[in-house]
Parts: sequence; structure tokens; C-alpha cells
Amino acid sequence: MRHFFHSTTYSSKRTIAVKIAERIDRQNILYTFPRKMEVVVTECLLRQKFGGTHVMVDQLDRITSLAKRNLITLSILSGNVELDPAYGLDAVVYMAPNEGASNLALSPGQSHANEDHESVQRHINQFRTYQRHSWRGDQAIEVVESIAREMNSGGSGTSAGGECDGV
Repeated sequence: MRHFFHSTTYSSKRTIAVKIAERIDRQNILYTFPRKMEVVVTECLLRQKFGGTHVMVDQLDRITSLAKRNLITLSILSGNVELDPAYGLDAVVYMAPNEGASNLALSPGQSHANEDHESVQRHINQFRTYQRHSWRGDQAIEVVESIAREMNSGGSGTSAGGECDGV
């Protein structure tokens, strides 16, 4: 990871260490489940070979395992769906567990969570729109498994799955 960040961003050692720690924290979410987690990920991102084919196949297998065990609600946004540049997909929305607490949105590069109700609601609405235009359930799992099979066999990386719901 250090080599990747240094070669792509030319950042200082401290900045690179912070970026690595942030990514490790996000990965840890996949291994601890204190609450329900809904995930929307783009098909294009799943086709990237970060760390090489074997690393990605392991990650894809982990994602399908979590989805099959209902530990995450998985949605795969097809590569043919246009993303709203105002939102992107890197934002994290924390839904409050009860009415007395506030929902929060955290976007990449922010040092603190956004608590503004209207702004957070826009993020939630955009997330739900992405979900509606995604493969979900068994179809999403099949898309991820298909990508993993393609990577294992050195496939072309063409689109997996069929039509997206809601598109």
C-alpha cells in the first residue's frame, strides 16, 4: 500500500500512513458487525485488481460470503449507470439507531461528520437511488462470483449479470 500511495500521490510518509490506516479501518468494518450494514459498490470497482488478481479474488469471495450469510445487504451498481458527481460512492452514511440521535454523513477528505439534516438526507436519498438501480440479493452475489471466476480464469472483464433492476 505504501508503494501504491507513494507512486500515485507522491505524498509524505505521514500522509501515506494516514491513508493506509483509513483503508484498514474500512476493511475492519467487514469483520465486525455491531449493526446492520448496507453496501452499494460499483461493478467497475469490483473489476479492479488492487494488489493483484489473487488479492481481489479473496476480497470478492469475502464479500459474497458476507452477503450470503446476510451480514451485509449488497447492491452492485452496474457500470452503465451514471453516477451523480455531487455524491460519488465514497460517502458513508451512519443511520441513527433511534429517533433521539442524528444521522451522519462522512465524505472522503472530511475531518468530521456532517450532521446537517438536509445534507445528510440528500446523501441518504442518493444512496437509495443507487440501490434501486443496482443488482441486489442473489443477483448481486452472482455478479460478484462471476467477476471472481473471470479473474481466476484470466477473463476479459466484460460485464457480468443481466439487466439492472430499476434502470
